Amino acid sequence: MKRHIALSVLITIVLGINAEDNTSLWHGFSHPQDTARTKVWWFFGEGETTREGITADLEAFKQQGVGGVVYYDQVHGDGKGADELMSLKWWQDLIFAATEAKRLGLVFDINIGNGYVAGGKWITPDKAMQRLEVTERLVEGGIAVRTKLPLTRRANFWHSDVAVLAIPYDEALLGDSRLLNAIRTAIPSNVAKGSSQVTFDFGKPFTARSITYESTPHGKARTSSMQVPPTHQPMAQPDPTRFYGCGFRELPSIGVLEVSDDGINYRKVCDLRPRYHSYGGVKQQTIAFSATTGRYFRLRIDSQEKVALEECVVSARACIDEWEEKACQYPELILSPDTVTYSSREQIPTNGIIDITDKLSADGTLTWNDAPKGRWLLMRFMAVTTGGHTKHGRAKHLGLECDKLSVEGARLHWQNYTKAVIDSLRAHGADIQNVCMDSHEAGPQNWTANMTSDFLRLRGYDMRPYLPTMAAGLIVKNDRPQAGDFRSCTTFLYDLRRTVSDLITTNYYGEFNRLCREEGVTLTAQAIGAALTMTGDNIEVKRLVDKPQGEFWGYQREGSYDIKDCSSAAHVYGKKIASAEAFTDITYKHSLADIKSLADRAYTMGANEFVVCAVAYQSDPTGRRLNTANGRQYVLNRLNTQWTLSRSFWDYQARTTWMLRQGSPVSDLCFYLGDNVPKRIMGHLLPDIPKGYDFDAFTTDVLLHRMSVEKGCIVLPDGISYSMLLLPSDEELTPAAQQKVDELRRAGAHIWNPKDGEPLSDALQKVGITPDVDFAPLHPNALHFCHRRTANEDIYFLENHSNDTIRGTANFKSQHRYAEWWNPVTGQRYALPSLHLALAPRESCFIVFSDTPSTAPMLPTSKQGEQVINGSWKVQFDAAAGGPQQPVTFDVLTDWSKHDDPQVRYFSGTAVYSNTFTLKQKATTATYRLAFAGVHAAAQVFVNGHDAGTVWCSPWTVDITPYVKKGKNRLEIRVVNSLWNRLVGDANKAETDRIMLQNYPLAKPTDRLVTSGLTEGVKIVKMK
Repeated sequence: MKRHIALSVLITIVLGINAEDNTSLWHGFSHPQDTARTKVWWFFGEGETTREGITADLEAFKQQGVGGVVYYDQVHGDGKGADELMSLKWWQDLIFAATEAKRLGLVFDINIGNGYVAGGKWITPDKAMQRLEVTERLVEGGIAVRTKLPLTRRANFWHSDVAVLAIPYDEALLGDSRLLNAIRTAIPSNVAKGSSQVTFDFGKPFTARSITYESTPHGKARTSSMQVPPTHQPMAQPDPTRFYGCGFRELPSIGVLEVSDDGINYRKVCDLRPRYHSYGGVKQQTIAFSATTGRYFRLRIDSQEKVALEECVVSARACIDEWEEKACQYPELILSPDTVTYSSREQIPTNGIIDITDKLSADGTLTWNDAPKGRWLLMRFMAVTTGGHTKHGRAKHLGLECDKLSVEGARLHWQNYTKAVIDSLRAHGADIQNVCMDSHEAGPQNWTANMTSDFLRLRGYDMRPYLPTMAAGLIVKNDRPQAGDFRSCTTFLYDLRRTVSDLITTNYYGEFNRLCREEGVTLTAQAIGAALTMTGDNIEVKRLVDKPQGEFWGYQREGSYDIKDCSSAAHVYGKKIASAEAFTDITYKHSLADIKSLADRAYTMGANEFVVCAVAYQSDPTGRRLNTANGRQYVLNRLNTQWTLSRSFWDYQARTTWMLRQGSPVSDLCFYLGDNVPKRIMGHLLPDIPKGYDFDAFTTDVLLHRMSVEKGCIVLPDGISYSMLLLPSDEELTPAAQQKVDELRRAGAHIWNPKDGEPLSDALQKVGITPDVDFAPLHPNALHFCHRRTANEDIYFLENHSNDTIRGTANFKSQHRYAEWWNPVTGQRYALPSLHLALAPRESCFIVFSDTPSTAPMLPTSKQGEQVINGSWKVQFDAAAGGPQQPVTFDVLTDWSKHDDPQVRYFSGTAVYSNTFTLKQKATTATYRLAFAGVHAAAQVFVNGHDAGTVWCSPWTVDITPYVKKGKNRLEIRVVNSLWNRLVGDANKAETDRIMLQNYPLAKPTDRLVTSGLTEGVKIVKMK
């Protein structure tokens, strides 16, 4: 049954609630719960730590309503003056901070390591991240062969031999190594926009099948898999067959490879594709093409952007197209799962390969006394460290990242850092409940000491014949199938990626989670992380993490798919909390209202816990020196001028978070992402989901092991159900997945396949699946929601994510009879008549349905008049913060940043506006609100000496009914603005004259100021 209700909340009027409903839902909402309060990553290590600063920070957190801290050594500068990790002073300060937090009733969590993520000087190379590398040597058989096999450059640091294979050498197929070295050429680096070219002259016709080059990724796509939803402005549906980088930006090719017989007339061979990632891994990239013959091969660089190519090899070798990414050599989504079809002769038969591993000595000398006649290509495979390294920690204890594919690596790190911290803090009476794990950003790995046995256990066959594919991209033809089993190289690489993903899930995140449980603490982990820098399944990897976490940044104004990954994983695996690293890299230019818009979008995507990234520890208790983390601003700290009026901002988060933890999530659609890892939600692969429907994403583990059908709905063991399953458009289902989909369909499930050509909206309408929320008229892409259901209530969180007012009739899919509107900013609620819905720009609210008649007052909707407050405003700026000593008179409300007086123009802090107004009559049945047209950035309102509340976000009004009187009224408004203007003003002064000192300057004298103060009319609105 669909419940029809109309709402009117454009002018959001807050009345006193006379009747207190004692249900747990309302109590938790009206009394913000400490368990739902936002925590902050508390960054240390930039400089000296003082106990006075620790206490000042923690007391400020407690006063404004922060729930707790995550102690985190993260250093962006040189760390000058900071104590060494695990020195006596470091331990003493850490213990003091933990005990101070306990005294104040704040949660005190710890980060899993020094900096991020999991590693340090205690990680030896054999327990670090590894990848498979290979070197080659040509030898003549028929005689005793004795030769020293070379190492790769990284193997000189550390290596462990894996295998030596001998392959019959065919120059036409494998190329002459000396010839390849001769034509290897350096390409001019940092080629500017435009054209440049390099020509290879082989001296005679040469048949090529691949080109390998090293390139630097395009700068704007460094975090390509951190793709965010497109702007709410209407746009064409992205092409699902093409990759789109961050911001839905399609990157152009680097250039083209061309071939010629005469050096004059050229024809195209292939495009040189761009790389989207720069997070570790090998630099090289191989493009395969059908056998092409010519004397001249020309590399023509014709890029629309500046690129860097370091070297290039045109080769006779038949290779897997882009084999490096498919073999987990660098992190990337698989854009071309297939490869060129080569003839049988162009492939390497496994029955011709000889395993001579036992003939290799410890010093790398190969003694092969019975080498058959002919030329042999010797391939020495070795495990090397990837170089994945911890970063942003205290310098002397940074080191290699632990092995992500073995439990031994995780245990070694745990024993040397995490457990030592937990044990020491508990020995001193601290209460440690959670361990935090940041996103992985140290690049990929594809090898571990037990890789061959793990692969055999998980995939059921021996991987050793495919080592030439894994380390060199060669196409191996399996002429020795076991029990009729025949696998292609493409299938092997698919299995390799699944194996790497499985090991990351169980041996890295799963092991850390198990170790946390042993200690009675909860692991909060960004598994794997928004950038997806190692090959994994970003949904299934969270299966073994008790509290999965995503992240969203200040620039991601339309949200982050990483939040949807995290909330989907929490939903499909029955986890109560979907955590979020919140507000990363917001600046002092951001207002609390700006930050709330980011938060609301994350809430509608399913987040129900925030941990702020970050607060830089402030060592100066006087508040004159700002720790700016070497240019990273980390602005939500006690020295931010908006901090004094931020209590409502933190309470709003606690209310919203608590509500979004109640009951179970409700979504109509579940979207199967497929099985071909790396795997995560990518916007250009999402179907065009109609407005009013929500979805969760899932991968193969959930499909095979957690889904069944009841009454036509797809259900999970935890009670969550979906009305329709959506299949992916970019890959074919595996046999196991197809079998399960067919089983669900036979059991009555509704399943939509995009390859059938039917629009999803038509498929939903055909089977009668109506929107969860329906608005008429519809405001395109601006109204977002999420839905929770308890035993007694339906809870909808709505957000107007636009700068326009939304009006329309609202229909909600609820069977309950009564509806109320709950305000997360003020903690008030109202009964809803069947009227019209109106949400002010950037406003959010809860709509709560139940079968209990409402005792709350009706929402006043009839405006009976308004009165503009005229006359001059006397404004007293805080002189201690650099403002003028004497009050300033504003005949017209003025933007401080445009004032002639530099003490006003560059002021950051609190200024008190004073004025009076006369109310001719006060109606006993009316509501009076003070409404603002321009507040920059927050204002605390006093009427006749009474605190009426703080205005810091839309709809920019406050109820003054209890305090206003007939006749003359005194009005005082305490306004705080951004800290940014002070930083710009101080940049124009000598350091000795600055108001706010900084350990790293953030602003330049020429930087643009931000609007500040009250800038437009203030009026009283009478409502009934």
